[in-house]
Amino acid sequence: MASRIIADDNTIPDLTARYALVRPWGEVQVAGLLRQLAYETTGVGAIDSSTVGYGVSVAAKIKVGETNDLGMMLTGGEGIGRYVGLNFANDAVLDASGDLEAIPLVAGLTAYRHVWQPGWRSNLIYSFQDVDNDRSLLALTTNKSAYSIRGNLIYSPVPAFDLGAELSLGERELENGMSGDVTRLTVFAKYGF
Repeated sequence: MASRIIADDNTIPDLTARYALVRPWGEVQVAGLLRQLAYETTGVGAIDSSTVGYGVSVAAKIKVGETNDLGMMLTGGEGIGRYVGLNFANDAVLDASGDLEAIPLVAGLTAYRHVWQPGWRSNLIYSFQDVDNDRSLLALTTNKSAYSIRGNLIYSPVPAFDLGAELSLGERELENGMSGDVTRLTVFAKYGF
């Protein structure tokens, strides 16, 4: 079985593009990524392989009333693990011949923001990621999927200063079917300067 690797020997920079459409009702954005994935070793059994990675992301924020909004984003592609979910999935894997294969994934989120009154707001957020690993090439302890849901209450007594609490629930599943979950309460204070 080949192993997951970090394909960062590329000689071409990642290319990105984004288009945004802003209207009174909200905004829509489409973004794309095209990148080279390369892996090179020296010595006996040296490997020199490259492939192409790509991704497309569509996002929208829709106003709901005067102060609330609904946000959505869907991202998909191959070889984009480093850009999605804190590298939950790697970009590529080596097959038995020493050739790179980009790892496909899809991820998304939906978030609703509600302003209760001036200074008080809440967010309800759901996110997921699903990785299409080639199980013949990776260890069965590799990440397969994850999701989380979180809700918070934030108070801003003065501009640039936030106090809040957030409850989050999440679950991760591995390729072998094992899974784990987490429940976390975060209390925070933030000053932006």
